[in-house]
Amino acid sequence: MYVLIDISHPSPGRAHDTANKAAAIMRDILAAEPGGAGNFRIGFLSFGADLRQFHESRPSGPIPLIPEAVEHTRLGRLLEIPNQILRKMRHPAFPLHRHAPLLFIVGEGQIDDIERFERALDQVWEREAGKIVGSYPHVGQGDLVRHISQSMDPVADLNKARYAREFPVDPPIEKAEGQAPPDDHPGWPFALGDKDRKPAALPNAVAGVPYQFRFHPGFRQEFDIAGERPPGLEFDSGTGVLSGIPQGDGKHEITFRWHDPKAVFGSRVREESATLTINPDPKSLWVSKSPDPDAPFQKKNAEAFRVEGPDMIIAAASVRGRSHAHAGTFRDDDSRIFTEGPWSVAVVADGAGSAEFSRRGSEVAVNTFAEHAGPLLREKLDGPLDGIEPGNSERRPDGKIRTGIYGSLVMSAFEAARAVEHEAKKHGKRSGEFSTTLVAAAARKTSVGWFTAGFSIGDGGAAVLGPGGGEAVTLTKADSGTHAGETRFLTTGEFKDTNAVMDRIHHAFTPNPAAVVVMTDGVTDPKFPTDSDFLNPESWVKFWNADLGREVVLHPGNHGIHEQLLAWLDFWSKGNHDDRTVAIMLPRK
Repeated sequence: MYVLIDISHPSPGRAHDTANKAAAIMRDILAAEPGGAGNFRIGFLSFGADLRQFHESRPSGPIPLIPEAVEHTRLGRLLEIPNQILRKMRHPAFPLHRHAPLLFIVGEGQIDDIERFERALDQVWEREAGKIVGSYPHVGQGDLVRHISQSMDPVADLNKARYAREFPVDPPIEKAEGQAPPDDHPGWPFALGDKDRKPAALPNAVAGVPYQFRFHPGFRQEFDIAGERPPGLEFDSGTGVLSGIPQGDGKHEITFRWHDPKAVFGSRVREESATLTINPDPKSLWVSKSPDPDAPFQKKNAEAFRVEGPDMIIAAASVRGRSHAHAGTFRDDDSRIFTEGPWSVAVVADGAGSAEFSRRGSEVAVNTFAEHAGPLLREKLDGPLDGIEPGNSERRPDGKIRTGIYGSLVMSAFEAARAVEHEAKKHGKRSGEFSTTLVAAAARKTSVGWFTAGFSIGDGGAAVLGPGGGEAVTLTKADSGTHAGETRFLTTGEFKDTNAVMDRIHHAFTPNPAAVVVMTDGVTDPKFPTDSDFLNPESWVKFWNADLGREVVLHPGNHGIHEQLLAWLDFWSKGNHDDRTVAIMLPRK
């Protein structure tokens, strides 16, 4: 097993102190089992502090794994780190099995966009090496000892590492007549007769989450739990299954009792203890702190709007993400919805989490876009669209339409980029401190069906859905930066390459659309984890009917739709705690 511990701290001295403390903890844990160190490789990872001095002066032993520090200046580089880790682990000096599991203990708050980094690490490890046993955040350097100790609970059987939560135990051995399975059957995690060993540890449970673990007692008879079960769990002595929904949290010692027909002296009733750790529900660990009331560019934690047009109603909602609420920082997302004549328009923006004033950048971007888009859509696109004759849809003036989209949506986005840069200059700041993405869509009725157009810079997305929420046509595409996983931001420089800008323009004609949906990546990432998911019509049917449609009445007559959208945005998705913004345009029937 590999154990990777993030000990990041801006100060090299603090990082070195933490590394030494963690090394001592790990040596104590490995020393608890004879031969345990041979099955483990322990490593430290630091984002910001140079650990080469520590590596040169460290004590001998299986520490560390990562021989140098890695700086995280850009998200693109951050997402390359999992591959760097993997390459180092393949070194002959660490001859563990290629598919050994990984336990990752990460320092919360030291890595920008930690959720995306964890997803990248998980994808690389599962594809190239093996399963991640768990990821355990520690809130600060002072909590390191406690969290390392808790994190090691699932792998207390260090010598053989027979089980882990994400690895199913072997099936029961069929007992032949007159023959007993061996004592060391892999499904049996306890060493019988070893009075000096500490209680074994069962795979950890999580409060409120269904739990199941199956024991294979083999020849043991009358196998059961002596005394009380952990709250919420039941034990089936016939099948050897401990299952249920754990309640509360903490450590519980469970005593197993069985009849041993092989015993010659003394009682044939044997007992063995095991420890089950029930971790708290992750949701209960999140706190919500208010932002600094004296900070510039104040912004509400949540907003919701509804606008009525002649042919559509538009609703939008935006909420501060759990990661921002936990840290007491502002919501960086923003949105605007409006109508202009026959046009319905929605624009959303996601301020960069690493940019200090991105909340203001997103606000300036959507306000400026809304100021310009309505008049430009009327001027540049009404003529080409009104000139389409019914029955001659194959002769649509696509060239004029794309030129019209450029002259309206693209130019509005360009003006938004100029406004953001001007805002930064006005306050004596770098424009990068106001970085934001922008995703926009516009729709209007024509003689040959509904026309929709989209334009975006950065992640997030927009799509028009056919009847029933199916047959989705995306109005944006993935807009990555120079490095994999890096996003682009709204700057005037993004408009210099005309061909690249034209590639971001998308439009569609749809006879009877269900809706047009525009989202920041706080929604697209958990709901459409991959680009193929975003392009898959089946994913949209599931999203529209089985997900969003279960919480929101998706009907233009629903006057509370914006409030329902706001409530829906509070959905739980592991590792996805960014700000969330969604806008929906619904045609009147």
